[in-house]
Amino acid sequence: MTVILPFLLLTACGQSAEYKKSIKNGENAISDKKYQKAVEAFAIAVKEDPNDEVAKKELEYSKSLLKFEKQAKDQLNESNQKIGDLNDQITNLKGRTSEELENQLATAQSTLSEKDKKIGELEGELSSLREFKKQIDQENAQKAEQLAQKQETRNNPVQIKITSFTENTSFEVVEGELKNISDISLKFVQIRVLFKDDNGNIIDSKETYGQSSTLLANAMTKFSARVKKDPRITNATAEIIDFRTE
Repeated sequence: MTVILPFLLLTACGQSAEYKKSIKNGENAISDKKYQKAVEAFAIAVKEDPNDEVAKKELEYSKSLLKFEKQAKDQLNESNQKIGDLNDQITNLKGRTSEELENQLATAQSTLSEKDKKIGELEGELSSLREFKKQIDQENAQKAEQLAQKQETRNNPVQIKITSFTENTSFEVVEGELKNISDISLKFVQIRVLFKDDNGNIIDSKETYGQSSTLLANAMTKFSARVKKDPRITNATAEIIDFRTE
């Protein structure tokens, strides 16, 4: 950038060569933006001719340029320092933020690992509880079935089996067995034998008792029943109608 001097350099025949040289050096220094050298050169010119207004004004102008340059440099240095400080703060902030994030991430990962471990333990306990519940359900089902069977046995404690169905010249004869399938003794087990035709119609019936008046648990006794011969009778069934418990 070329600086245009605001002053006309007037020389007189009586001015020294040193004066002229200093003025020339000052002008060149200003053109090269070397304001300190310009101040020094114009100061020599003023010294050579203290009454020369041009040299004085050139010196004052050079000092102003030097002052502005110094202020600009100071402001630039201050700005650079502030920028450097801001960069340091940003770097430190980034470093702290990164460190904090890493710490938070590590803490979160540790917490997640502990939770995963706890979940695994809970799943193991839950699996054991499910297996235990399954066993309990099976045992309860078995007990319920046994209880139902026992109740059914108590309600129907006698099994009836017809072992023969015959006829003679006068009677239709049925023989069979009674078995006490309960865990208690029974007395006076009374049965009814139904004599039927091929269509299941009841033609005749006969009530009777087991041969033993007392039927112990898991014991057996025989029974028999007969009715008058009837050509319609082709089969027979038997049912319990009464019994007593001890």
